[in-house]
Amino acid sequence: MTEDIAPSNNSADLPVYSPASIINILSNIIAIPGTNKIIGLRGIYHATGKTHYSGFYYDQLKDEASDYAIQLVVPALIRNQLTNNKTIEVICYINKKAEKDGSVRLLANVTDLITQSQNKYTEEEIHILEIQQKKAATGFRDLDSFIKNCIYEERKPNINIIIGRSAVIQHDIIDQMSEAGSLYNIKFVKATITSATDMISAVQASNNSEVDILVLARGGGDIEFETINKPELAEACLNLLPFLVTALGHKVNTPLLERIADKKFITPTAFGQYLKEIYNTTIEELTQSKAKLVADITTQLKTVYDKELQNLNDKLLQEQQLNKKNIDNLTSQILATQNSYNSILKEKESSIKLLESANQLAQQYKISYTKLYKSNNSKIIIIAIITALIGLAIGYFLLK
Repeated sequence: MTEDIAPSNNSADLPVYSPASIINILSNIIAIPGTNKIIGLRGIYHATGKTHYSGFYYDQLKDEASDYAIQLVVPALIRNQLTNNKTIEVICYINKKAEKDGSVRLLANVTDLITQSQNKYTEEEIHILEIQQKKAATGFRDLDSFIKNCIYEERKPNINIIIGRSAVIQHDIIDQMSEAGSLYNIKFVKATITSATDMISAVQASNNSEVDILVLARGGGDIEFETINKPELAEACLNLLPFLVTALGHKVNTPLLERIADKKFITPTAFGQYLKEIYNTTIEELTQSKAKLVADITTQLKTVYDKELQNLNDKLLQEQQLNKKNIDNLTSQILATQNSYNSILKEKESSIKLLESANQLAQQYKISYTKLYKSNNSKIIIIAIITALIGLAIGYFLLK
């Protein structure tokens, strides 16, 4: 259930515009220095307009040293004089156009052509620059760390080396690797160095997850204009799954492939030497690391052992102190019990002596009574008879 919101009292006084109105108003308000003034303009001309509108083509003028560009409105008569991708200097005036999405576009309206000359950079040079920029954007990978990790994990890296069909440089590489050669799975792929198509096919065939390192290797010679320095081959080597390594054997010039390689070597022999040295260096580092690891673990274990031993000693001391206290308490109880027993024993001895004395006294009384009984027996009988008669007389009197 919705509730209508009452308009504000001031809303009736506010002007209401459509998007088109706002865009057109702002387009007329915005003032740009140089707008509608005749100026000179220089840049690289690109014929991007496919069709003309009212006798004008909407092409592009690109900055010579950057990616900045401005839309160029060229009359059909002047456009017939222009050559694509050449540097031109024209007379024009700048105006602005408001787009439907609210953006404002600058337009350079050409009125005359002053000069037209060859560009400072050819299309191929511009293409080469773009390839290097793409590689810089994706980044260069660390081949050394990858090989070291393979050695740590005891895994053989898979290396494909593309060489010429008649090349013999594979022997130089193997000889330099020496005993370390058994630690790598190396496959030599033959291709026609002078054929861009064949080289690109060889690169693409090695671009899979089973290949760790892809090497482009060749001997010396002038390669400035050879296929191996072509932009299309370099572009095919961008974004490869394996590491890209070059060993092109050229000291004077820097081929394009070297500029985009993850690691480069001056000769194939240097690459073979590298594989041997990085193995030896890694094994030495690993040995030192293991020794250090053992020492560190030993120190840690000793520290833990010493701490545990101290804890056990402390616990044993506490138990000894507790046992001593218990023994002392038990000894005191035993002594108290012994003293009680001795007291009872003494009391018992006194009772026995008293009983013996009583027995002795009883025996004496018994003997004295016997003697008295024998001497006074007749007297006692007479007294008893008299006592009985007196008792009968008293009883009779009372009953009466």
